[in-house]
Amino acid sequence: MKKIRLLAVISAIAVMISLYLFINDKSQKEKEQMVEYKTIIIANSDISENTVITEDMLTKINIPSEGVHVDTVLELDEALGKMTTTKIYAREPILNTKLIDKDESGTVLGLAYILPDGLRGMSVDVEYSSGVSSMLKVGNRVDILYNGLVSYNVKSGGENIVLSQPFTTLLLQNIKITALDSNLNTDGIKVSDSKVAYMTVTLELSPQDSVKLAYGIKNGSVFLTLRPQGDYEWVETTDIVLDDIVDKAKIIESIKSYYEN
Repeated sequence: MKKIRLLAVISAIAVMISLYLFINDKSQKEKEQMVEYKTIIIANSDISENTVITEDMLTKINIPSEGVHVDTVLELDEALGKMTTTKIYAREPILNTKLIDKDESGTVLGLAYILPDGLRGMSVDVEYSSGVSSMLKVGNRVDILYNGLVSYNVKSGGENIVLSQPFTTLLLQNIKITALDSNLNTDGIKVSDSKVAYMTVTLELSPQDSVKLAYGIKNGSVFLTLRPQGDYEWVETTDIVLDDIVDKAKIIESIKSYYEN
């Protein structure tokens, strides 16, 4: 009789434990079903400061919505192409507050962060006339004229004489202005305020074009000519020497006539 009672008690306890575990497991599953998840973007590995974000640096994970920071990046497109303003560690959620648009980064981080790949920034000193009367703006495009001298040898009386001929040529075309003095804003400089008229124009150039311009500045003079906005066409021009502008023979004849009379 005692054995029967003992078995009954043990069975009752086993049933109660089983029932408890069943109810607890069901409750836990119901809680899990009630939790909302959200997809966020995290870093695959450490990302250094001032780095442009690419897709291979990021991955998506799901976490409970209640743990998502208000500034967390939720879509890849929100981060791609932007630049980090601080170091981001591996598995760290990407926050909008740690990113900046690359186009805007120049005003914060400097010109080097907005120059297109493969191009160089080069500044040119300009005066009022050579700088298009202080009417240039960042984003405008210019052609660059070069005034120089070409030297050549001639024989006269058995001697070699070196002569120089001034000329003007269209050195570079369709060059983008990326800064006026230290101003990188597209609003440019206020033309009406002579106190802030720019003294230097910074241009976006290929390495080869920067070599050409440096030579032109060192060995002659350069002038900027402003293109209409949206005009990117290549134009054909011919180099100009004095004979193309005036009739030297006629001028010489006039001078002789003046002194002979």
